[in-house]
Amino acid sequence: MAEDEINTPVEKEAKPFFAIDSTDVAEANAVDSSDSSLPPQPIMMGSLGGGSTVPSSTPSTPSTNAWGSPTAQLSGDVATPTGQQMFTLPETYEKERFRWGQFFIGLTAPFLVLFVVGTIGSFLEPNWDAMYRFEDINVESQDGVNFEHQVQHSNDEYVSYFSSVLPSEEDSIYINGWVNDFEDDRGFTIYQETSNGRTAIGQYYPSNQTIAFTLTEASSDSLDIFVEFVDVAVEDNEERATSYFDTMFCLVPLGYLVATIGSFVKGNRALGIGLITSLFASVVVVPLLFVFFLMLAFGV
Repeated sequence: MAEDEINTPVEKEAKPFFAIDSTDVAEANAVDSSDSSLPPQPIMMGSLGGGSTVPSSTPSTPSTNAWGSPTAQLSGDVATPTGQQMFTLPETYEKERFRWGQFFIGLTAPFLVLFVVGTIGSFLEPNWDAMYRFEDINVESQDGVNFEHQVQHSNDEYVSYFSSVLPSEEDSIYINGWVNDFEDDRGFTIYQETSNGRTAIGQYYPSNQTIAFTLTEASSDSLDIFVEFVDVAVEDNEERATSYFDTMFCLVPLGYLVATIGSFVKGNRALGIGLITSLFASVVVVPLLFVFFLMLAFGV
């Protein structure tokens, strides 16, 4: 027994795995150095940006990384950072000069327009002396009550008015008739008027140009009849002139208003001021011109 105890080697006391001391570190380094036969090699862990930061010595030779492989080159346009804007400095304001040419155009244009409108209207104005023709006709009656007469006029004329007066001691009797503008045949009714009222006593027939009527509560052997004739062509000219002036009466003020507003909207301030000035000038100039023409007419 004593012999077995002497020959049995003494086992080292066991240590926990995390108890590492300097002896264990030295032993580990001795084992690694004895087993390694190659020098240490570099390890590529990665690169920032994927390429070498060292530029190539020649432009034609592409740059390479640590492994000798060519690296990707940057290409494309440089992006503009978002959130930024380009601002331009405003132009230096220069005060616009007053355009006297436009002012005088606005001042004189309304008067020129009125002159042209009046000149055209003067050509359309009918000859009033040629438009109307008058006749005094004496008509006799067989019985003193019934009267009939056929008037004579050209194809370009028509009877527009008829009248006569029968004197009386008590009350004068008026006999008249006129064309109704709303009737196409231009015939009309003849009336006898007294202070007591008006009574229809006859008719004018344009188909045969005959005036026929019968007196009531009066009698006479003859009557003096006044007849008015109208020239159709001159009357049509008068209607055209009336329509023209009515149209200009509406269009000229409207055109003046549109021109004045439009001149300011378009930036033609001088033209607008001239148009407004012409309105006030007309209040003074037109009466002065009227007085001037009166002085010329009377030779003052």
